[in-house]
Amino acid sequence: MKKPVTVISLQGCLELFVDRCESESLSGATIQFYRGNIGRFINYLVNEQNLENPSVQDFKVENISKYLTKVKGSKKWENHSLIKTKEVKLGGQSVRTYSRVLRAFGNWLFNKGYIKENILELVKLPKASEADKEVLSDTEIESIMKTFELKSELGLRNAIIFSLAFDCGIRQGGIVNLTIMDFDRNNKTARVRLKGGDITVLPIGKSLVQQIKEYIVKYRGLGKDNEPLLVNNLGKKLTENAVKKLFTKLKKTTGIKRINCHLGRHTFATNYINDGHSQQELQLALAHESDTMSKKYVHLAQKISFVRRDTCSHFDKMKENTKDKKGPLQRSGQR
Repeated sequence: MKKPVTVISLQGCLELFVDRCESESLSGATIQFYRGNIGRFINYLVNEQNLENPSVQDFKVENISKYLTKVKGSKKWENHSLIKTKEVKLGGQSVRTYSRVLRAFGNWLFNKGYIKENILELVKLPKASEADKEVLSDTEIESIMKTFELKSELGLRNAIIFSLAFDCGIRQGGIVNLTIMDFDRNNKTARVRLKGGDITVLPIGKSLVQQIKEYIVKYRGLGKDNEPLLVNNLGKKLTENAVKKLFTKLKKTTGIKRINCHLGRHTFATNYINDGHSQQELQLALAHESDTMSKKYVHLAQKISFVRRDTCSHFDKMKENTKDKKGPLQRSGQR
């Protein structure tokens, strides 16, 4: 008599997945995000597909595609227990983020042998809108920098946060976890903690180095090297939520609605390529394991560079050539 096949609960797999995330020292916010979004998919299977206890067999292309279609049509903060629903649909970037969560979970299920094929490779991620991809122009960056009161502690700190995001490409988690000892003023570098717990070293521009030195001397005093580099008005470690609030305030102050911390990473990558660095150098600067995302940034940089060039109108050139042939006297009407 054969042993009956064990039905593996999807909820049970989620708990094991979270345990793995904790063992890899992912941040509490990242783990909470994984748990919430994978749990939302499981709830969809229960409530919308009438599956009492979804199993790994229910983690299939058909169900995932239907779920993502529903997500694309949902409103921002819909069904959130603490935040009021907004009368706007989720942006393309948000939907892609939810998709990536399921992809990470699917990769783990596949690598653990809970599913036979990596089915998320068969699910097409929704495209981000052009608004989601549009990086900040130099003019916009200058206008934002002018809003910081550099003579005050808060203004100087906020300017540093903005530069770390938009001139170094550091994620908000990496920004808030910087310690005083992570900043090397002599070599002009910063040691940054990545999402998976790894550490990378990134170069820092001269003006930002000067701002950080001033901030440490004036406002961090004789703090220990292992203390947070950036703090709130109570002297406590800055939180990721505080960084989000800063960029929300900048939206209102500047009128640039698309600004957020992650846009800084896109902007940095685009400027990095346009300033002459190679795709391989960008991959190192962003600490990407593969070159997939770096290639996308190279393409985006080329596209933006083309759009921002002077108009290349053939008709305009024809007109200019005609003027040159006539000569200055004929053009002015003189004989």
